[in-house]
Amino acid sequence: MTSRHVTGVVLAGGLGRRFGAPKAGLLFKGEPLLDRTAVLLEGIANEVLIVGRPPLPLVTHRAPRTHAIVDRVPDAGPLVGLATALDYCHPGALIVVACDMPLLSASLLAHEARLLAEGGADAVVPVVHGVVQPLHAVYSTRLASIVERLLARGASSLRSLIDEARVRYLGRDEWGTFSPDGRSFTNVNTAAELRAAEAIV
Repeated sequence: MTSRHVTGVVLAGGLGRRFGAPKAGLLFKGEPLLDRTAVLLEGIANEVLIVGRPPLPLVTHRAPRTHAIVDRVPDAGPLVGLATALDYCHPGALIVVACDMPLLSASLLAHEARLLAEGGADAVVPVVHGVVQPLHAVYSTRLASIVERLLARGASSLRSLIDEARVRYLGRDEWGTFSPDGRSFTNVNTAAELRAAEAIV
């Protein structure tokens, strides 16, 4: 854990249209995926916030520093989810992940948080095969005013925030040290992808 306050944020407000059901309720190898993610994040963060739509998911007893909070505006996109987390968190860094990422690397996320703490950037964002990964990134709470300005313009994606923030991009030469196969960035959009991820573990 870095010396500054770190909040883990799990964005779980989507409807899961491609999956056929909200992915906040996914089971991974028989356990709630949200539980798995919360426990992992508690290992590297001071607190964890699950941001979702009502009814909020139950928080596992194995993650006592995890709290579920209602999205400021349901179904309005991940930028609103980040804004909601900013309403509740302490000043510092936010490790932001999606609720459908079963193979996250705690060491990689912790490395991203350390890089942010070093200064010089307001976000640390990996790039995989030329594509930025805003839902496997770390953001400074200093970005709160930019987030609000973007929301006022009608923006909904974290990519819009990345376009305006001071970003430290993380290439494969760096993230590959912690996740050589890139599995940490895996998200599941179908039942088949979920079964494939389960087979890996």
